[in-house]
Amino acid sequence: MQIIIVTALLLISGLGADLQGQEFSKSKLYIEQNHKLKLVSVSLDIREDSLVAVTLGKNPQTVRIEYSDVTDMEYERSAHRRWKTGVLLSPLFLLSKGKKHWFAVLRGEDETVFQLSKTNYARILSAVESRSGLEVKMIARRG
Repeated sequence: MQIIIVTALLLISGLGADLQGQEFSKSKLYIEQNHKLKLVSVSLDIREDSLVAVTLGKNPQTVRIEYSDVTDMEYERSAHRRWKTGVLLSPLFLLSKGKKHWFAVLRGEDETVFQLSKTNYARILSAVESRSGLEVKMIARRG
């Protein structure tokens, strides 16, 4: 009897967490400030009906993207030389490449671009795909 109650409580708590959404804090978002694009840190909350990004800092801003408004989603991985580290620490870093993970959400003519962390980009993409019902187009491979 106790096992059934514990199992039921675990299932209910798991469903409650699923309804709240998944939150990822190591992301960045391009926001226009003073007619310039600025990359700011955000907390991404992937909900059942929308994707919500809240900027971190003194004056938090909220960007809410309803899945019903989304026309397309794209993922791209870019590689770049680590020239700053090479100049500051060692020229050997010039031989290695860093990778950045970009996620773009298109709503008609509007485009919202996120830079995702290497530790959670795959989970974010799969969560957005499963919640929105849309497929994320891969401009570059995930791996």
